[in-house]
Amino acid sequence: MSGARESILFTSIYLLLYIILINIGIPLLFAGLLAIIWQFTLLWMIYCILKDDKIKYPQFNDGTEWGYADKNSNKLGMF
Repeated sequence: MSGARESILFTSIYLLLYIILINIGIPLLFAGLLAIIWQFTLLWMIYCILKDDKIKYPQFNDGTEWGYADKNSNKLGMF
């Protein structure tokens, strides 16, 4: 399985090439096939992002709430 960064790069390049090919006038059947394949690359990208475990997140103790790891809750104040 690829990492999130590689899947985002691949899907973005695929979409960019798809847009270019549509604008230069590829046959409708080929464009439809590429559109169907693009949906699977999007799902694959989402799966890779959700399963990426390169960044370790802190484990929370019992009774603690989820929050942003890079923010100090005492310094947030009122919005």
